[in-house]
Amino acid sequence: MASKVRAIRRGMVDLLNRVNYLAVYEDWPNNVQAPCAIVWHTGTEHDQTFGQNATHDLAIYRFEAVLAVGTAGGLSNAEDQMDEFVSGTGAKSIRAALTADRTLGGVVHALFFGPWNRPSDEEISGQTYFVQRLPIEVWST
Repeated sequence: MASKVRAIRRGMVDLLNRVNYLAVYEDWPNNVQAPCAIVWHTGTEHDQTFGQNATHDLAIYRFEAVLAVGTAGGLSNAEDQMDEFVSGTGAKSIRAALTADRTLGGVVHALFFGPWNRPSDEEISGQTYFVQRLPIEVWST
């Protein structure tokens, strides 16, 4: 499973590296360059079948794209920075970057998105950032 998780994460990181003005991390960084996105694996469900005549089992891998921006200019400034990244379209859109290849180069069958969560202040590597999380569900055999 670890190699599959790594391959999925790598595919998402590769797509997110196309987003302008966004640092992208595969793991929680020791030193954050904000604004940034961290691709975080949150769990896996194995042996999922759909329909009564299913011919193979799927694994559902759950990830989050964690968007973090600095809080130096206050909440209003942080929200302004986040707007383009959480938008569904545009050159800075995280969701648009990930939908450019929903199979991650053929590594998975599909990926699906939940809604961005409510923004919150969170500490990453000893610093406070304004954070939003995008849940991502990945289906693969």
